[in-house]
Amino acid sequence: MLIHQFKDAMSHVAGTVAVLTTLHSGRPFGLAATSVTSVSVDPPTLLVCVSKTASAHDRIALSGRFAANILRHDDVAQVLPFASHDAAAERFASADWEIDSLHPPILKTALASLTCDVRKHVDYHSHTVFFGEVTQIALKHELGSPLLYVRRQYAACRELESI
Repeated sequence: MLIHQFKDAMSHVAGTVAVLTTLHSGRPFGLAATSVTSVSVDPPTLLVCVSKTASAHDRIALSGRFAANILRHDDVAQVLPFASHDAAAERFASADWEIDSLHPPILKTALASLTCDVRKHVDYHSHTVFFGEVTQIALKHELGSPLLYVRRQYAACRELESI
């Protein structure tokens, strides 16, 4: 009962949608995430929370690197394969990915892509919190507003009218 109530309560917390990616043994892996937040500006550091059951979990731990691709409001089609276990083969099928043999995949249409080296990780029950020090940033302000996830659905952000 408490778990269901917790999930219902947390569904009211809007989160910016990111696709976390990594490269392990020359293969790309990724997952959709809303648990991405800044920890420090100096040095620039993010934390990401990843379920231990996610296919990318162990690959992030082994590679020691990940990229947080912050999606724009019209990138729903990009995130859907990363939000489903059944669509894993489709995750990097589009031409919108920059994939090379050295870096985590970067989504060309993302508002921002932050490449990080894992500096620490903390296991906590079902998830691991990875702390990543940012080593590269691809920033594209002109692409629009972020994609959000709230009340178990994708949403767009809009500015409130002046009061």
